Amino acid sequence: MIRITVFLGLITISLLQGAFAADPDCWVKLYVRENLDSLDASDTIAGPGEWPTMLNLPGAVRVDWSDAINSLEIGPKARGYFWEDANFADDMIEFGPGRIINRLDEYNFGDEIDAMRIECLP
Repeated sequence: MIRITVFLGLITISLLQGAFAADPDCWVKLYVRENLDSLDASDTIAGPGEWPTMLNLPGAVRVDWSDAINSLEIGPKARGYFWEDANFADDMIEFGPGRIINRLDEYNFGDEIDAMRIECLP
């Protein structure tokens, strides 16, 4: 009886861990340069999550992405929301799954992003 309870407990734990695992297709890749040029800097940020500032993003090598993004990619199961000012203030722009934005200045958002949210889609 005790063996069965322990065994079932292990199955429950592994199922719960899998339910909260990050989706490898839910991400946003940020680039300092236009046209997805990673010569200066680029970082991939896994979703889901929201960041009221662009400082110390999880998994990023660059410490401060504030007012530095000029192109980006959206993962195939992600939706990205970007705000002009920190704390989700001022103008916001949204890009859906699989989008590639070569020049954010075409949307008046080049060097303007100060907050971000990544939503994972089924």
